Amino acid sequence: MSKSTSSATDDRRAMHLAFGGIIGSGFLATLAFGLLLNAQTETANQLQQTNAKLSDLADAINTSSGQQTRNTDLVAAVDQVMQQRAQAEQEAQRQALLEGYDNAPTDLEDDTPWTYGDVDARFTLYTYSDPNCPYCRQFHSTPKQLVDSSQGVMKAQYHHMTIMDANSTTQALASECAGRLGDNQHFWALSDYIYENHQVREAGLLDVAETMGFDRSAFRQCMQSSDVQRHVADLGREAQSKGVTGTPTSFLIDNETGKEVRLSGAQPPGAIISALRGIIEQESAEAGAVNGQPAEQEG
Repeated sequence: MSKSTSSATDDRRAMHLAFGGIIGSGFLATLAFGLLLNAQTETANQLQQTNAKLSDLADAINTSSGQQTRNTDLVAAVDQVMQQRAQAEQEAQRQALLEGYDNAPTDLEDDTPWTYGDVDARFTLYTYSDPNCPYCRQFHSTPKQLVDSSQGVMKAQYHHMTIMDANSTTQALASECAGRLGDNQHFWALSDYIYENHQVREAGLLDVAETMGFDRSAFRQCMQSSDVQRHVADLGREAQSKGVTGTPTSFLIDNETGKEVRLSGAQPPGAIISALRGIIEQESAEAGAVNGQPAEQEG
């Protein structure tokens, strides 16, 4: 390259640096706005690609001659934008995990089973389940669907019965800790995630817990707690004391009268609704008999 060409190139580079110094603050503002605006829609791969481009940009600016102090500030500002964007994406992922659990009360009293629906609902669908049981996975969404459409008449309660393998217990401990360190909504959110990803193991569970906002070390300590482990084991013994030998097993209970119906296996919503109707009809017939009136016959 000739000396004159080199000199011209240097002049253009100096001009670009000067121009960059003038518009630097506006560039950063535009960059920050664009990145944060798209934080909830880009995929993880896109995030990595964007961060790589920003890192290259920062290196290029930082190694340019002159304007060193200003360039250092610019690099720091770019780094801050990248950090804010990563935090925004993590918050979007956290909100996505917790979305859709408005019917799970967050203020359960101590010793109340994990409950989805109005705590004062007349009927309870009380289920023993294991996420590694294929029939449990088939059934798992049914209680939530029924509660969401029951207009407050029914609530669902979940109980661990880890009979499949050791990872079932690990998963039960994780969902239990999500509820204890967070609240009832966190329990249902992580429980649903586990049922949708039933092969997830401890490392993956800790990743999801971290995404939900939990401290990874504290969450692991909770899972290793003798109190939590004893509670999960006690629920299994409780199920056995009721004669439950397989999962899923549910009990539909009328909380006004104490009457209940046992439902074994992955029952469809219609079967549960029929059982609920059967309880009401039986109670109506019994009430009529007490009052000396014959039970009404269906046409």
